[in-house]
Amino acid sequence: MKVLHITNEFTKKNFSISSLILYISNFLFKKYHLDFSILTTTSDDNLFTKKNIDILNLNSWAGYFNNKKNLIEKINNHNVIHIHGLWAPIQFISIIICIKDKKSCFVHPHGMLLNEAIKSGGLIKLIFKKVSLFFLKLIMDNNIKFISITSQETEAINKYFPNTNVTEISNPIPFDIQLKEKKIKKKTMVYFGRIHPHKNIDLMIEAFLKANLGLEWSLKIYGIRDDEKYYSKLQKKINDFTNIEIKKPVFGVEKQNIMQEAWINILVSKSEVLSLSILESSVHGLPSLVNNNIETFGLENAVHKTKINLETLSKKVLEISNWTLNERIQKGQNISEKIKDKTSMEIISSKYDGLYKKIEIENELQKKVITDFSIFGLFKKDFNFLLMSSTYTFNLMFASFLVVALVVLGHFSVAGELGLITSFWITFTQIFSSNMRSIVVSEQNRNYALITMAYRVFFSSGMLFIFYLASSIIFEFENQKLINVISILIMTQWINEMSLVQYEIKNKIKIFKIFSFLNLIIILASGVSIYFLKFEYLSNIILLYSLIIFLSFYRNLLDSLKKIVNTSLKIISDLNLKTIAFLSSFSIIISSFAWRIIIYYIFDKSLAGVFFASFSIGSFPGTLFNSVIGPSFIKQKIKISYNLKKLLLILFLFVLMTFLYSSYLLYSNSNIDYLGRDFIIFTISASVIGSFFMSYAMFLRHKKIQDSLEVRILLFRRDVLYGISITFLIPILYFIGNTIAVSFSFLLAAVIAMATYTYNYKDKKNIPDI
Repeated sequence: MKVLHITNEFTKKNFSISSLILYISNFLFKKYHLDFSILTTTSDDNLFTKKNIDILNLNSWAGYFNNKKNLIEKINNHNVIHIHGLWAPIQFISIIICIKDKKSCFVHPHGMLLNEAIKSGGLIKLIFKKVSLFFLKLIMDNNIKFISITSQETEAINKYFPNTNVTEISNPIPFDIQLKEKKIKKKTMVYFGRIHPHKNIDLMIEAFLKANLGLEWSLKIYGIRDDEKYYSKLQKKINDFTNIEIKKPVFGVEKQNIMQEAWINILVSKSEVLSLSILESSVHGLPSLVNNNIETFGLENAVHKTKINLETLSKKVLEISNWTLNERIQKGQNISEKIKDKTSMEIISSKYDGLYKKIEIENELQKKVITDFSIFGLFKKDFNFLLMSSTYTFNLMFASFLVVALVVLGHFSVAGELGLITSFWITFTQIFSSNMRSIVVSEQNRNYALITMAYRVFFSSGMLFIFYLASSIIFEFENQKLINVISILIMTQWINEMSLVQYEIKNKIKIFKIFSFLNLIIILASGVSIYFLKFEYLSNIILLYSLIIFLSFYRNLLDSLKKIVNTSLKIISDLNLKTIAFLSSFSIIISSFAWRIIIYYIFDKSLAGVFFASFSIGSFPGTLFNSVIGPSFIKQKIKISYNLKKLLLILFLFVLMTFLYSSYLLYSNSNIDYLGRDFIIFTISASVIGSFFMSYAMFLRHKKIQDSLEVRILLFRRDVLYGISITFLIPILYFIGNTIAVSFSFLLAAVIAMATYTYNYKDKKNIPDI
């Protein structure tokens, strides 16, 4: 087996990672006969031998085009690709190539996904990192696996890539240890590492000075100059102090001698993943003073933790200086024996060997697998999921599809009446759905479905009766029969949702196959009726279809009626109405309804129609996922294929380019025609960009629904806050930037949704029951 390690540079700046790669690779080669090569952009000749190290000039993103062939060839000539880091061009591009070519790949972030590391580097880099992670997540495939160093890093990886495989392997000490027990301990505090703002060296110096230890104590900073501006700042800070020195970095035996004689090693970085300086210090009996946010599991006796503020850090420094010599020697001797296991190359190398060998076995098995039950590349589980999703989609949106068909074929009068009534019933059913299908799927609780089914039958019957009287007395419709039968169909489908979900949790796919076939026939028959203006036939088809739906769920309905005989009205009400789940669905739907009223009030009918259409197009994917696809998608752990991810990425880039081009055309025109093509394309493209964010937000929302009861209740409360927060978004935007600003309403609402549902709930205590 041939393993290719890819890292940005083999230099003093990257000494820890470089040493780690070389040490592990050489050990694996000697013990397990695993061949390896290393690919990097630059290497220090005086630090590392050139053996097995190839240099590829890929220091910039543009450099890829000159080295594309070489990089792809290198990757394809190895069995496993092991990428150390994320953000350098050679690292990020290599990950994308591995995804594209289905190459087995391990990504080893080395702490680059920790929160403080993500934030380091300023606003521009933060935006770049967040956008990069978003796109990487879109195209991520299961051939990409991660290696973490600590459980803290595992959580960070799962935050950005929740569906990927993560293996936790601690760092070894990547060089031979020369142990010499020394009784002499100098009153010297030391730091080893990069000179960079992320390392908080200025705070370390200020704390040392504030502790006022006297000239017998010294602080020696052995640093790699990674940031010249920061280095100059530190030099100015210590100019007047002879007991603080910034020295050149040391390695090997020289470094080990310093560690064996020093009093304390200080590492108060904003974030770290089990720093090698802590491990190496521990082996040499040198305690470390570290940031309490740094995970040091297994090194409890080797570290002393501190909060990262001047007052606390200076007190810790003073406290450590007050140790007696005997106390200091004893602390060094008491450093946990676990350090030997934690840094054991035998144990750690066996983990790497196991990972690589597992990939080799998987690749061999994959070659033997010729085919599987698939349709258009979908496995059986995915095919069943599509069957169920298509049935739910038809169940929810058939009436809306009829309206669209009537508009397309020019029957605007019928479409107007049908559109009004359809919007009313769909809004009504969504408000009173109380997120029940999501709850039933999450808890696999058929009793909830039975009780809700009975509630919907009685509720629908009452509402249909009231509607029939009102439409007969108050309203006059040209197509009264069609209006009546479409109302019956929508309410019947609403009831049927609670029947279908029972088959879903029992995994009875046959009913979904029957409905899929039936739905296809209904679509064809309805299309023919509309095309030939046979609205009487269309009414009969819909009425017949409603009857068929009723017959399909009558058994479940009987079970439902039996269930509620022994169920009080209070329980039915509490489950469907007096619940935060109902308030959740109510608040979100009402906010959408408020948007329509506000738009209709502010703008003339034609422009209001443009906004209605644009926001509807943008909201469709998110609504489809939230109301139809989401519950099953999360429960069945469906994964999006690489090809679909690639298609979505291409679509997103196309829409983004369309938006930018339409923005240019719009802003270059001094007199904007708000009913013209440029403005309409601008508004639609902005909304479609929002659809990507909204769909992802709905994915996060359904993950939380199926997390736990406590998280679900917190989520529904957050739904209410979200609904309130976006209700008056349109008048606020109109006040800020007039009509143009209103075009961004759905995009902004989608971003707010993503921010809302990205939040992870930590406090799950004292949460009442539903």
